[in-house]
Amino acid sequence: MDFANSGKIDNAVANHNKILSANCLDGAATFCKSLDINGHKDWILPTSNDLVEVFKGLWILKRPVYAGVYWTSADANAADAMVIQAQLKGDRSLEPQFSTRKKTLTANIYTIKYF
Repeated sequence: MDFANSGKIDNAVANHNKILSANCLDGAATFCKSLDINGHKDWILPTSNDLVEVFKGLWILKRPVYAGVYWTSADANAADAMVIQAQLKGDRSLEPQFSTRKKTLTANIYTIKYF
């Protein structure tokens, strides 16, 4: 699987909707669907590409990027989803590592707004 090229924003929406249609009621996509920030309710899980770009942008703007494992909207297979392990280098820049994680495990959520 090509983790680095796993999608565009349109794929994120399709992936997100696919997760919701599978009735994963306590998962990350459901959290995004229920999120309401100042009346904005169109939040989705990003693809791995989207998430890397968000992290790069935050780093450039000198905003905090927290190390950890983050869900993406991409499935690896029926039991696993793609995640990004965000590791910070000495200069606080991001060194993303792509992997899979069992859907039953926990990870961080970084939502993006769909326009």
